[in-house]
Amino acid sequence: MMKAASGVGGTLSTRVLGVLLAVTTVFLAPTIASAVPPLAAAPAADTPAPASDDPITWAVEPSNASGPDGRRWMEIDLNAGQRLTEHLAVRNLGSVPATFSLVAADGYLTKDGSFTILPSTQTSKDAGTWISIKDSVRVEPGATAVVPFEILVPGDATPGDHPAGIAATLTTGAGAATLEGRVGFRVMMRVRGEIAPKLAITGLKVDYETSANPFSLGKAHVSYTMTNTGNARLGAQATVSSRTKWGPAAIEKADAFTELMPGDSRSQSVTVDRVWTFGSVTTAVTVKALPVKGLTSELPGDVSAKNSTWISPVPQLIVVGALALLALIAVLRWRRRRAAQDSLAPFRGRTTSMERSFADEPVGRYGSFDDLEVATYVDEERTALMRVRALQAERMAESDLGDGQDWPSDTTIPRPGSDPR
Repeated sequence: MMKAASGVGGTLSTRVLGVLLAVTTVFLAPTIASAVPPLAAAPAADTPAPASDDPITWAVEPSNASGPDGRRWMEIDLNAGQRLTEHLAVRNLGSVPATFSLVAADGYLTKDGSFTILPSTQTSKDAGTWISIKDSVRVEPGATAVVPFEILVPGDATPGDHPAGIAATLTTGAGAATLEGRVGFRVMMRVRGEIAPKLAITGLKVDYETSANPFSLGKAHVSYTMTNTGNARLGAQATVSSRTKWGPAAIEKADAFTELMPGDSRSQSVTVDRVWTFGSVTTAVTVKALPVKGLTSELPGDVSAKNSTWISPVPQLIVVGALALLALIAVLRWRRRRAAQDSLAPFRGRTTSMERSFADEPVGRYGSFDDLEVATYVDEERTALMRVRALQAERMAESDLGDGQDWPSDTTIPRPGSDPR
């Protein structure tokens, strides 16, 4: 198995016990040292297999001609066409001699922000090809070997940052039980010239989630991609906000990326809570560039992207519709009552006197009220009766009947609202 020693070291135990072909790489990044997932690699033919019980631990770090110089990795500013000699130190912390293969390759950042180099199955195309180093070095137990290497920048190299890395590799086992361990450090090269840092946001997508509770706010699920479109390393911090015209904005900060290499893209997903998911909602992503530790590049301005959409929240609409219906029913009932009261206004003054004059008369004299259909404009029976009696009195006054005459059997009392003549 492979263990990382403190600092820049690694430990390789020869007890493989059926482990399949695998590679373990440890590299220093600006923040942490980490491992990458297993990658296929060819074994080093000149590396002897140590005794089964003797673990090999080794470390690789930047150096000068005399030995390790305290740097964790290399940051080098160069001109196009420049040649430079540097050194690395390989320390054998184990108890048996070991021969380490040395390799230089293009560097990149993994999805979690860790630095590593291309596996041996992939070909370098940039700064990894600028480094020339010997193929291997043999180191005695407890000893340190200083190895020089040369950097030659092409004359047509573009200005900006070019990541690479160097590793010391040890391979043990054979066939399906081969294990390769790599330990190294990054070599960051900046070619002088016009440095133009720049960030961009692409692929903005927003999915709104409306709460089933009409009195609760919703959520916005936001996804987007940040890309370093410039030629210098940058950190990045995104802020996501959702707002409507009548509610306060909901704001959420995304996790910061400490470093994006030129050309790197990182996708993020952020959930913004307490969003007013009603009507026109605008969600914006704003990315602020952050400086990378140790670099003094001028930072670009903030970049942003927006997404606007119209949302029809069903729960809230149901509540509003129910309230509107109740209000309409209340208004209609009020208008109906008001109309009934207004229609009785002409009869109120004389109805009382007529009612007194008919109080002692039998109802049968003026006809039967049982068959009379009266439109009820109000709920009070007394008001309806007063109106019928008033209409009956008017009909009697216009007829030729005198006192003591019966109401003609073929004469009907008109319904309220009809012409009594």
